[in-house]
Amino acid sequence: MAMISVVLCTYNRADRVGTAITSVLGQTLEDFELVVVDDGSVDNTREVVNAIGDARLQYVHRENGGLSAARNTGVASSSGRFVTFLDDDDQALPRWLQTFHDALGDREAVATCAAYAVNIRGQVSSTMSPAPLGPAYADYRGLFLPGTFAVPRTAYDAIGGFAEGVQYCHHAEFALRLLPFCRAAGWPVIVIDEPLLRWENRPPEQRPETLPARVLVGMDYVLSHHRDQLARSPETLANCYAKAGVAAARLGRYREARHHLRQAVSAQPRSARAWLRLGVALTPPFGDAVWRARRYRSAAAATASA
Repeated sequence: MAMISVVLCTYNRADRVGTAITSVLGQTLEDFELVVVDDGSVDNTREVVNAIGDARLQYVHRENGGLSAARNTGVASSSGRFVTFLDDDDQALPRWLQTFHDALGDREAVATCAAYAVNIRGQVSSTMSPAPLGPAYADYRGLFLPGTFAVPRTAYDAIGGFAEGVQYCHHAEFALRLLPFCRAAGWPVIVIDEPLLRWENRPPEQRPETLPARVLVGMDYVLSHHRDQLARSPETLANCYAKAGVAAARLGRYREARHHLRQAVSAQPRSARAWLRLGVALTPPFGDAVWRARRYRSAAAATASA
């Protein structure tokens, strides 16, 4: 059994996935396995992965079902005591897994680290660090993006893995279940402030998961399953309703948008921004000018890159 399983999911990224794989196989830690899940690619991803000869690498192909389902497939195919994730456009730094290993040891705990955000030219634009997450997240400090956390397999299984069908905010939704589980079990979240990977911060219009329909489905799921928990942090609750409201408005569904934006105002009544969003949604022609023109540009760009 490997100490750490890395689940790397990919879809039609034959031109990028090899770099991500190489960054994992170049780790200073030897005790790991890498499970590459091909989520129904129709390019030459299979050939690219199979051309990399390494006993620690396992290739799994599945019908396209989305990132959350692919991650669950990868974990089901893994054997490590801990599991972490990497996206196919990101790169792990050489001491990524060793640092997780040293921090976790034999403890039942979650580890979280910082990451460099890089632009599409590969230049570091900022450093993303673990931050206080507030009462909705059991008052832990952390950062939950691909590659920035490692979780015990037992905890992953206990909370049911990723919510399949959720294509936006799936890491936040996962953390909303994981961190209360850790608090109840008395497990620490070990914070590593050192950046251990390079996370490609593509513009929203180049990320298909930020299409309004996907944002709305994701936020509706989070709000329907975790509203009481989110209410422990009014700012967090208001932000979720605001994202849902703006996404609905960008789809032209103004009645739904107004419902969500009224809830955002109710959660955070002193927020001028919340009131401004609601005011825009009350005037659909103004909302179209503010939000819907952006929708068409974003949809076209995201569909082209999907």
